[in-house]
Amino acid sequence: MVPERENWCNAMKEELEILKVRDVYEIVPRPKNKNVLGNKWVYTLKKDVTGKIKRYRARLVAQGFKQIEGIDYFDTFSPVINFTLVRLFIVILVTMKGWLCNHLDIKSAYLYAPLNEDIYMEQPSGFVIDNEYNSVFKLKKALYGLKQAGREWYSELNNSLIELGFQKLLTSNCIYVYKSFVLLLVYVDDIAIFACNEQYMNEAIGLIKSKFDVKDLGKLSKFLGVEFEMRNGNVIMHQKSYINKMRNIFGNIPNCKSLVPLSPGIAIYDNKEHDVLNVPYRNLIGSLSFLASRTRPDIMFAVNFLSQFNNNPSITHWNLICQVFHYVLNTSYYEINLSKSESSALTAYTDASWAADKMDRKSISGYVIFLGDVPVSWSTSKQKCTALSSMEAEYIALSEAVKEIVWLNRIMNSCLFLELPVIKSKIFCDNQSAICYSKNLMENQRTKHIDTRYFFVKEKLNAEEFDLLYVSGKKNVADIMTKALSHDKLKFYCNWLFCNVSE
Repeated sequence: MVPERENWCNAMKEELEILKVRDVYEIVPRPKNKNVLGNKWVYTLKKDVTGKIKRYRARLVAQGFKQIEGIDYFDTFSPVINFTLVRLFIVILVTMKGWLCNHLDIKSAYLYAPLNEDIYMEQPSGFVIDNEYNSVFKLKKALYGLKQAGREWYSELNNSLIELGFQKLLTSNCIYVYKSFVLLLVYVDDIAIFACNEQYMNEAIGLIKSKFDVKDLGKLSKFLGVEFEMRNGNVIMHQKSYINKMRNIFGNIPNCKSLVPLSPGIAIYDNKEHDVLNVPYRNLIGSLSFLASRTRPDIMFAVNFLSQFNNNPSITHWNLICQVFHYVLNTSYYEINLSKSESSALTAYTDASWAADKMDRKSISGYVIFLGDVPVSWSTSKQKCTALSSMEAEYIALSEAVKEIVWLNRIMNSCLFLELPVIKSKIFCDNQSAICYSKNLMENQRTKHIDTRYFFVKEKLNAEEFDLLYVSGKKNVADIMTKALSHDKLKFYCNWLFCNVSE
């Protein structure tokens, strides 16, 4: 037998043994008038940092796309931690409070979750049990691929953690606290666990291990595709490995030595020719979007803007996204220092680019939010309504920043055990008219169509949840989220966001 074939066969046998041990299925006669799902094997090579194969992984997956809603499944939504909160709590707990942080992985997590519906599945080809060809699997646990698998696993994990004495934060479905000295951030089967000392860390991990087969990966070094390094007492966040992976996947893309993601002043339009390009446009957009949302706010505007051409990209769009890609390769060393903050005060910068989209004249909103001096949240989005003036565009952008600030403050204030000082947030805007409008110092007859945003911002401002202040457009870092900038301007703001930008 070919060694490679033998390795994959052993991997499949290992998976079937796990299904048996976890009591995932029972063999039953093929039911009449019932939906019987198919299945397939998904194969993955696990490699170390040098590229050497560590493990052959085979996973049996149900063909959930054949499930019938209302019969085979009902609710499917399951919450996951927002990565903004990962950045936030690393800054607060690790760099400010000196807590420990480990990474836990729950093995074959979905297979712990019981099913409420009767789900039938064919036996895997080549592994028919006891030659019972007229029999099928009746699934008892949430096998991968089922529509409801993620939701059932979350429910099982949530119930188990509460049984063990953890308390779920009222403001988030994915944050759990234990005895005020341990905090968990949950993303499906990955858990970032923070503890004030090693004793509480071991106690909490021991409790979780009493319920699940848990792999303790030690100090948090890579979580949800992002790398964390402790360097000279600082926690450094980057995605160099992910960028190298992108280099290997998209390495044949023609090189372009650009100093900026997009050149300022460029006009971008739909593909009028309707040419069909055989290029991995969507794949590249997806990879760059992941990068932008995690560690690279400097490319957020470019990627977000070019993503609207996913369905029909032209050669111009392809050349532009290639420019963004090579900009990332040329700046792969950019890192964010999560240890720059000595304050738990939130500061937001907000900006808008009025009628920036030449196709529909919609405006672009953007904001960057800092905890102390560390960027923890950023966003770029095209406004859904057409702003009739630059003031309206700025006000709509301001309302988005207010929503994020209110949410982050609510999360932080619900962690009473952290004893964080109550410091009023600050929001900086470079449009005096928008500031005056927020403070009700001007007439609003022409802005009735944004009244709901007006009342929301006004309500939070009157409640003194934040101070609204003016900042010069030349010193507004949110500028990087709303338009293509010159190299000098981009470098100025990147020095603000990253810790190692070359001069």
